[in-house]
Amino acid sequence: MGFYRNVVLPRLCDMSMRNAMLRPYRERVIGRAEGTVLEIGAGFGLNLPLCKAGVREILALEPDPQLLSIGGANVSAHT
Repeated sequence: MGFYRNVVLPRLCDMSMRNAMLRPYRERVIGRAEGTVLEIGAGFGLNLPLCKAGVREILALEPDPQLLSIGGANVSAHT
C-alpha cells in the first residue's frame, strides 16, 4: 500500500465530496432517492445525511479499508 493510496487518495476523495459547488447537485440527486438505496463507493459516508425521509434502507459499500474505517464513524452518526 503506497503513500498515494493511503494518504493522498482519501484526502482527495474527501475534498471533492466537500466541494461547496457540487453540494447542490448532490442534494438534488440524492434527495430524490426513495426506498432502498445502494451507495457503491460510499467513501467517507458524506452522502448519507442527504437522504430524505423516503429512504427506508441504505446499503453502503466501500471496498477500501481506510475509507471504510473513516466513513464508519459517519455511518454510525447517521443511523
